[in-house]
Amino acid sequence: METYRLSSKLREKEREYLIQTSNDITLDLVSTTVFVDGMLTETFVCPYPDEMNQDQLLALVKRTHGDKKKELEGLLQAYQRVAGLAEPETMFRLATALHHRKLYSEAVELLSAVTKLCPDHHRAFKQLGLTCLATGQTDNAIAAASQAVSFRPEFADYRNLMGEAYLAAGSVAQAIEEFKAAIGINIYYGDAYFNLGLAHVLQASRSTDRELTLQSIERVQEYLRKAALVYPEYRNHENYQEGLKALESHDFGRALNLFKGIVEARKELRRQEFLSRNKRLLLLPDAWTEEAVGEQIRSIQDHLKKHPNYLDLQTELVRCYLERAAMIWDKGIEECHDIIETHAEAASMARTLESADVVRQSMTETIQTITGEG
Repeated sequence: METYRLSSKLREKEREYLIQTSNDITLDLVSTTVFVDGMLTETFVCPYPDEMNQDQLLALVKRTHGDKKKELEGLLQAYQRVAGLAEPETMFRLATALHHRKLYSEAVELLSAVTKLCPDHHRAFKQLGLTCLATGQTDNAIAAASQAVSFRPEFADYRNLMGEAYLAAGSVAQAIEEFKAAIGINIYYGDAYFNLGLAHVLQASRSTDRELTLQSIERVQEYLRKAALVYPEYRNHENYQEGLKALESHDFGRALNLFKGIVEARKELRRQEFLSRNKRLLLLPDAWTEEAVGEQIRSIQDHLKKHPNYLDLQTELVRCYLERAAMIWDKGIEECHDIIETHAEAASMARTLESADVVRQSMTETIQTITGEG
């Protein structure tokens, strides 16, 4: 079997995007990598069966490369179009998609614009904090997370993000305070427990007091145990036991790196899951059809079977149900207008339309309230 390699370049403003696709004949897979200004942002892997012949393999490489190129072109075209609009929600949706495709610079630009247009858009501040954190901009991450928390101090996710930003900046005491606040809001917040354990590892690495160090180790073990009770995948990660051994031998630097590896692996898994259940984020507005909503609902329902108490999933499911209902309601209103225009005797239906418009506005307000936009 031969090895095929395809490469494409795209340019947007002053940035260069390089897409490379090739097949690995030893691992039987096709991989596509995306580089932005020479920096690797993402790798996509597609295994293929042993019995695939040469022509089929070449076709797979071309199709995989073409799909990723088309997807990236679509995102960049949407970015170029949306960046010139003053539509905060459209900008926020696209920025979220860009973030999850690791196109962080574009995401930051859009999210910053959203927060200027809507200074109380707490979800945009939260997403901006996540994006800044992913790119190592800790001061900006702290500032954005602080804004999100100020608007919604009762949101556990926002407090956990605030803690992660403080931890990245080395502010251990403040990070611990925020992680504890997140757990106080949601006692089953496994990620916050694990992050709290990380904070205590860092604290132990800085302490010269043996007694305090031993207490910190005990706290770390307890917090990691609680995190693993909520999310067993923490314990199942290859770094987990090695991290505990490093902790017990007081090799805090190694323990911290091993545990951070687990956190990054979990974030990557959640990123992939998010993309699979939020395909609408990669769709242009006119592609968000009733059928697309239905597919989204089925995908979320599947994920809720694994995470039945995941608030973000539940909220997104409610949004989809209401958006599908609104689409159907709009079709009903359109039909009423057609009837009034073609049948003079149906003029009395106009009063019904007025009531229907009021209900439709209530739907919009309900969606905005549930998703925190109102």
